[in-house]
Amino acid sequence: MRPDGPIRLLTHLRYFGKSFNPVSFYYCFDRHGEQVKAVLADVTNTPWGESHSYVMGVDDATDHGTATVMRGRFDKQLHVSPLMGMDHTYDWRLTEPGESLSVHIESHRDSGESVFDATLSLRRREISPRSLRAMLIRYPLITLRIVVRIYTHALRLKLRGAKYFPHPQKAGAPT
Repeated sequence: MRPDGPIRLLTHLRYFGKSFNPVSFYYCFDRHGEQVKAVLADVTNTPWGESHSYVMGVDDATDHGTATVMRGRFDKQLHVSPLMGMDHTYDWRLTEPGESLSVHIESHRDSGESVFDATLSLRRREISPRSLRAMLIRYPLITLRIVVRIYTHALRLKLRGAKYFPHPQKAGAPT
């Protein structure tokens, strides 16, 4: 399916020339810009600098009155974390962008065990030079803070005994 309408991006902004985007969502609208026809999720893995795009058609979107919920299910194709193996399936639920937006991602092992669960809930706000300056003041060095938090959390998990999963393509490569 080739988009014939506007494409809107949900991503983390670049701060002082640095960006950190574990996942960016591209909402592909119909030619009138009224209904999402597909969502492309571009997932990156920080340790290895790789990315993989998952494309979710939204033919099975469900209207819940206050929001239209789109669902997608994908086998894991990208080694994102050294603390999670490749035997996972992602279940995604996203709402169409409007005054609010929600993204929910769950990761399950092939055995059905839930391993990861994250939800992002946002409200629409105007972007202006003033609002961007306010964000820089309110959240200084946000990219660095996020990266530090992720690696600190990973270290805590490892110290608590989390299993290490080497990169599948790099496991046998010489270092």
